[in-house]
Amino acid sequence: MDEEIARRALGGEELALRLSKKEQFGAEAERQLETLGEKYRLRLRLQPFALLLAQLPVSICELLVRRRKDERRLEVAYNLLAKRFDPLPCEACGRDTHAFGLCDQALHVLCGPCLDRSGGRGRRDCPRCLGRRPPANVGELIARPPAATQEETGP
Repeated sequence: MDEEIARRALGGEELALRLSKKEQFGAEAERQLETLGEKYRLRLRLQPFALLLAQLPVSICELLVRRRKDERRLEVAYNLLAKRFDPLPCEACGRDTHAFGLCDQALHVLCGPCLDRSGGRGRRDCPRCLGRRPPANVGELIARPPAATQEETGP
């Protein structure tokens, strides 16, 4: 529109008509973009419908784990209702695991995939020692890419 006004050297009434059309087109484009944004907006509503607080009978067992010259105490909970041990969280990714391994340096509890990523059992390149930590909040959990989806077998 600006090029046409300059090319024709419009003035007076024709210039005013072209400038009003230009304003109308700009307003219409903004209105259409708002309509599209409203149409394709994603709306989520979370509504908690119940809060359950249950006290489960558990027994806490303390394990003394030794690896070479180092030792560490682990607390493991035995669920008396389910009649099985509760899984331990991996200290690198936060994943629950029944089958765990320990790193050489600090005896961190690692799940199978984290242990495999460290180059094998007992290697010195533990993901937890290298700075990887489980998510601290929901935002970190959503931002982090999903871990390898390997099924663990446990008791």
